[in-house]
Amino acid sequence: MGAPAHSPWCACFVSWCLHQAGVATARFGAARSWFDQRHTIWRNGTGRTPQFGDLTGYRWGSSQIHHVGFVDFWGTGPSAQTVEGNTGGGKALLREGDGVFKNWRLKRTIWAVADVVDDPHYTHSE
Repeated sequence: MGAPAHSPWCACFVSWCLHQAGVATARFGAARSWFDQRHTIWRNGTGRTPQFGDLTGYRWGSSQIHHVGFVDFWGTGPSAQTVEGNTGGGKALLREGDGVFKNWRLKRTIWAVADVVDDPHYTHSE
């Protein structure tokens, strides 16, 4: 996807997956770029119930979202199952993960959820 070697690649993974699925959306190299006002459907526990394929955004100790993945299963419990690139697969929260893994995340650690499948159009690109 054109990212420099050894850079965080979670957003590149999201872009690749969406294009493989035929979703014509912007290609973003920064996780925060997916979560504009138009596409964010859930934040801090409020909003529309996330669905399979929506994007999860995380901002651990930062004011900006810096990791992105997909909702695999949301459910009604305190955790959601996600699919994320550039992650450690539950072994640890690694900045430079070693692959693509399914993870169980506490919903309270998910900062925002974006729906890009139903409305893939962005007004800006990065």
